[in-house]
Amino acid sequence: MGDIQFREATRADGPELRRFLQAADLPADDVSIDRQAFTLAVEDGRIVGSIALEVVGRDALVRSLAVAPALRRHGLGAQLDDRANELARRVGLDALYLLTTTAREYALRRGYEVVPRSEVPAGVLALPQFEALCPASATCMRCRVR
Repeated sequence: MGDIQFREATRADGPELRRFLQAADLPADDVSIDRQAFTLAVEDGRIVGSIALEVVGRDALVRSLAVAPALRRHGLGAQLDDRANELARRVGLDALYLLTTTAREYALRRGYEVVPRSEVPAGVLALPQFEALCPASATCMRCRVR
């Protein structure tokens, strides 16, 4: 990995961020810099990693965790996850929820547990990820803010 900088996303990042997420096969149609707190990893002026929290009350949905293929397995995902947890702690959140079809084992190693959707707060369940964007077969997970 080269010199990677971490920063909050701005509205100007929207188009590149959507392309980055689409290339990672993640939902991007509902990406909103105004409603979701995105942290970006940037190398040489281009997005190479992302994560976002969509806050609902004292909980949040973790979404859009992606790392450029060439940089995977070098700890960048963990650094992004740590930053999301740091933000969650700073703003006083209790729990983070995650839907995944590909990263179940990774999330378990990062402290998430598999939970039934019946344990997800109603406000988080009402988000587009739960309502329509992620398949019903996606694993639902929770992590207490650490």
